[in-house]
Amino acid sequence: LLFYPSQSIARSATSNQTPPLLVNMAVTIRSMIMAITMAIFTARIHVITGFSTALRHQGKRINPPFSTTVTRLFAAKTNISFTPNPEIRDKATSTVLVGRHAALKSLIDQTDSYVSLFGFRPHPEVLSSMHSALDGNAAAGGSSSSYVIVPTVGPAAPRPPHKLSICALKNSVTRNNHPLSLHAVTDLVRGATPSKGVTHVMVLVEDYFGLGPVGAAVGRSFPLFNRKTTKKSRVGYADKESDNEAENEDDESLVHVTFLNSEGKVIKNQLEIAAAEAAADGV
Repeated sequence: LLFYPSQSIARSATSNQTPPLLVNMAVTIRSMIMAITMAIFTARIHVITGFSTALRHQGKRINPPFSTTVTRLFAAKTNISFTPNPEIRDKATSTVLVGRHAALKSLIDQTDSYVSLFGFRPHPEVLSSMHSALDGNAAAGGSSSSYVIVPTVGPAAPRPPHKLSICALKNSVTRNNHPLSLHAVTDLVRGATPSKGVTHVMVLVEDYFGLGPVGAAVGRSFPLFNRKTTKKSRVGYADKESDNEAENEDDESLVHVTFLNSEGKVIKNQLEIAAAEAAADGV
């Protein structure tokens, strides 16, 4: 039935005095079977293309011969740690401060605690200006970033400019949402964290909110896999852009998360920190 021409079906039906309704049904069923077969074949090609490894010809990267669009899945190389560690804090090249807008204002006013929090002393006016530029009533929150100079003491080698980001969450939410707007935490931390290097993320959880849900929100900012798609007009030619992406795959990033209470002090409760780390691993 699949490979029998429609005209032959019609002639055979006419010679055998077959009702036209049965002829139309036979042609329709044949068309449906062919459409389903082609759909299954196309789906198998996309699956093979999505998980196929890169091919090389004469040392150059080429696309697989199944499609002109290559979809590859890469394992993300972001390591997240939650245990308070001043050494990692001092090695950080960027810092992300997350919290409700009003609570961040109280923390920024505590200029005596800058060294213990950031590992250096940024200028208070810089932090105040960044905070003032944010809206405490925005539903999705907001972020502000700036590069600051890290002072050195004595003959120490100068350090590169430090990226400092402030992510302000909405002060008040509806009764059905988490007070810290966890979905906004995920989006803001993802946008403020560089793709490589050491980043120190400080979350101001105050004294009312558990660390487990916050750890899960931070963990969702760094998925285990990312998806990169490159399009080529012709198959079989070297993909220079893909080669550049392959080189960037070697870049690893370390994210160190610290939780702060309403007084700006580091929370060191091992049970709550373990809950946050387990939640982050689970997502």
